[in-house]
Amino acid sequence: MTKREIRHEAVLVRRIERLGGKCLKGEVVAGFPDRIVLLPGGRVAFVELKTPNGVVSALQREWMADLKALGFRVGLCHDIKEVDEFVESL
Repeated sequence: MTKREIRHEAVLVRRIERLGGKCLKGEVVAGFPDRIVLLPGGRVAFVELKTPNGVVSALQREWMADLKALGFRVGLCHDIKEVDEFVESL
């Protein structure tokens, strides 16, 4: 993970905690999203963080599609603006 991704991740964690939630590392298996978001009311979402030019791998795309098919919210954030937009959409 690059310094920029680490910064985005820190902002995401703070934003989710302000909502009363938890933002856990998603290092479950290869390709799984970077963060698991747990919010009050039993809401769960997943977030993949990339640099502005970062590319989502085929395995990451597959995980994101599978999680969406299961009915979960899945975000892909390349910068702080996208982090904020994702959090606001929750």
